[in-house]
Amino acid sequence: MSDQPISAIFNITPRYLRSVNLERDFNDPRSLENYILTPHGSQCLGQLALGLRRGGTERAWRFTGNYGSGKSSFALLVAHWFSGNARSLKSLVGEGLRYEAFGVTTKPRYVPVLVTGSREAMGRAILRAVVRVMDEQYARGARSAMVNAIERAVQRGTGFTDTDVVDWVTQCNAKLIKDGKAGGILILLDELGKFLEYAAFHPQQQDVFLLQKLGEAAAASGDQPLFLVGLLH
Repeated sequence: MSDQPISAIFNITPRYLRSVNLERDFNDPRSLENYILTPHGSQCLGQLALGLRRGGTERAWRFTGNYGSGKSSFALLVAHWFSGNARSLKSLVGEGLRYEAFGVTTKPRYVPVLVTGSREAMGRAILRAVVRVMDEQYARGARSAMVNAIERAVQRGTGFTDTDVVDWVTQCNAKLIKDGKAGGILILLDELGKFLEYAAFHPQQQDVFLLQKLGEAAAASGDQPLFLVGLLH
């Protein structure tokens, strides 16, 4: 028998050794290495692309699939694609991500707000991610009064409504667009079920109606595009 270890026979791409985490893996250049965009994935991306058209209203989506079916990896791909990184993904995924192939004539410049579900209020988690994005986009100078207000609300964890969450998200989206930082915001909610579980056990702290409000805001965002994508299993 050969003394060669099994590890010397197989060469497993690192991204297959652990599950995808959106916040952790977005800045990892190898996180999508050897990713295969299936025909179904391409169809889903095409449906998302409809909202990129001027005046588009198809901007709130939910993707549902079994555990381990690749939802988080697809969400990571969507985050990069909406950020305008299709060309840099070419060497990892292939030619199938060209914007022209999906009827997108202008390269999108969306800032991804990446949120992984946990047993806490969904509104608080979204606002925390929004603060992180605003700090990254406005790294120089003092924080705006609005971002300071959001940060205080996150630290308290209470004292704000679902309407406040939607208003703050849309205001930050408008500011990023006005200042030329982005073409809009893409909110990606992974592990959405954990937020729903929390809301079910703590109805006094979180109402799942927030999802509907955010979806309505996205659909009505017009020339200040806002996207909402939730992933559920």
